[in-house]
Amino acid sequence: MALDVVERAKACNARGVIGHTVKFCDPYLARMPSVRDALKKEGLSFLMLEGDCTMGSIGQHKTRIEAFIEMLR
Repeated sequence: MALDVVERAKACNARGVIGHTVKFCDPYLARMPSVRDALKKEGLSFLMLEGDCTMGSIGQHKTRIEAFIEMLR
């Protein structure tokens, strides 16, 4: 899975990747360290977001995404 993410990011000339998973979804969260490490090895930034699929987390996610975009510039 990690190498697929890296390949797809590189194919579209991305400088970073945003991952999202449902909070407390352990099967997906367990995969994220390998994805993060593979992206880092290729010089790609990674932002991991966790949410509970409610409107309450949208503002926080928006702020984190905006900061991530600024960092990439």
